[in-house]
Amino acid sequence: MKLASHNTFSYLPVRQWYLRPFAFMARCQRKNVAKQEGLGVRLFDIRLRFDKLKNPIICHGLIEYKHHVDFVWEWIHILNVKGNYMRIVLETKKPDAFQEECFREFCQAIEKIYTNIKFFGGNNRTDWDCYNPIYKFKNKLEDIDHKYSSTTSLFPDKFKWLIRIDDLCPKLYALLHNKKNVKEGTTHKWLMIDFVDIQ
Repeated sequence: MKLASHNTFSYLPVRQWYLRPFAFMARCQRKNVAKQEGLGVRLFDIRLRFDKLKNPIICHGLIEYKHHVDFVWEWIHILNVKGNYMRIVLETKKPDAFQEECFREFCQAIEKIYTNIKFFGGNNRTDWDCYNPIYKFKNKLEDIDHKYSSTTSLFPDKFKWLIRIDDLCPKLYALLHNKKNVKEGTTHKWLMIDFVDIQ
């Protein structure tokens, strides 16, 4: 079993001032990428949209994160040196033609330049099974066991109506379950969790 980081870059500060009070709902990591890698993470998860100049913006849901224009490229370059895995997702519910074009161009460029990273995904956030990816990477979907609040719940099945409540605070699920999930491991190749430093 290898460790994967869910929403890897969500430790960054929130760009939109009016959404800062809600940052805890979208934050899935609190350590930067270098520290996550030091904790054993070898699969990283990046969600993107694009601005009018076709620059990638890291985001999670409605929240966009503050970073300089070359930040994404710089981190991909760093991760390429050691060789890692990276899931790339277009973070829009209904992408328009411009977003799809930008995403396709971005994926094509990184796959061509950074050959040590095994990229996969290439999908929109509503197509997790990649039935109709926007961009087809050479690598296939990785075998991931997703164990974080938006895929699992703190509540038993008889309280299914409460499931969405724990989605509002990913850190709570991590505090209560990460240690057990990491200790028990998984039969899958990868275990993807929030807050990889909580083990």
